Amino acid sequence: MDPVTLTCGVAGLGLLALGKHFFNGGSVSSELLSHTNLSGKVIIVTGPSVAGIGYEAANLFYSKGATVILACRSLSSGEQVQQEILNQQKTSKTGSVQVMKLDLADLASVKSFCVDFIEKYDRLDVLLNNAGIMMTPHGVTKQNVELQFGTNHLGHFLLTKLLIDLIKKSNGRVISVSSRAGEHGFCSFDLNTLNNECKEVKTERLYGRSKFSNMVFTRKLEREFRSDPNTTATAYSLHPGVVRTRLWRELNPLYFLVSYPFWWYGTKSAWQGSQTSIYLSIAPTSELQGGHYYADCKLDKDNQFAVDEELQDRLWASSLELCKNYL
Repeated sequence: MDPVTLTCGVAGLGLLALGKHFFNGGSVSSELLSHTNLSGKVIIVTGPSVAGIGYEAANLFYSKGATVILACRSLSSGEQVQQEILNQQKTSKTGSVQVMKLDLADLASVKSFCVDFIEKYDRLDVLLNNAGIMMTPHGVTKQNVELQFGTNHLGHFLLTKLLIDLIKKSNGRVISVSSRAGEHGFCSFDLNTLNNECKEVKTERLYGRSKFSNMVFTRKLEREFRSDPNTTATAYSLHPGVVRTRLWRELNPLYFLVSYPFWWYGTKSAWQGSQTSIYLSIAPTSELQGGHYYADCKLDKDNQFAVDEELQDRLWASSLELCKNYL
């Protein structure tokens, strides 16, 4: 091989490696991880599944000594995640991993979960609103709310609202996994737009609306925390990146088969996708900005509409109305 060809080949490989490093995104520093001790902390992770970002976050929290609650729609799936974590962490830990049933698409299930949780625990240090569905066929929740909004936002709204006193008491954190899909979205959040006008809307737009809701909700929740002088609780939203998980299961599998090398190159593993969730859960609050939106373990640009306090208040009021029978 002549020197020019060899040089070009090495340079090309170097550029590919740099590109992959870029797509893998930022990560929690080894120094922060090594100094993290979560002994005595209680953490809820909604929707953890094996090979998902919630699983990776829960595994890390447990490895640092936290009591981790796996809030799962299916107890059998939750027990599988629990066993995977216990199998990985062979040494004795100060914390534990518990499974509790939570179906975010059923507000009665959310209410039941919170009643059980409050009976068992007297603190909540981190509520990681991780669960989500994406671009599912049109459907509704048990309470007849559009499915993606109902699962990704409303279920988490009620969960947070019912546990807010414990979060405040513990000076805890509420972390909501949003998405780039919500960054350019807008919705009036009037009640008549949240239920019955969705069948003609593309499912990807409904997903974007639900993720936009996560950002708007986080802003309003931070305002609620700041209005209470007796707590230093905080709220954050985040984009985990484009991650290779089962969240994409509604898409045609043929797409992934044909494009897999490119798909792998431009996406993150579950561990890489969990980094911002972990960072916001363990970084000193003095280094974070409450109410804001993060990506790749750093502050990112907020949606221009999410900062509108009137819109935040409207989403909060509509969510309260939709949840009124369970508050």
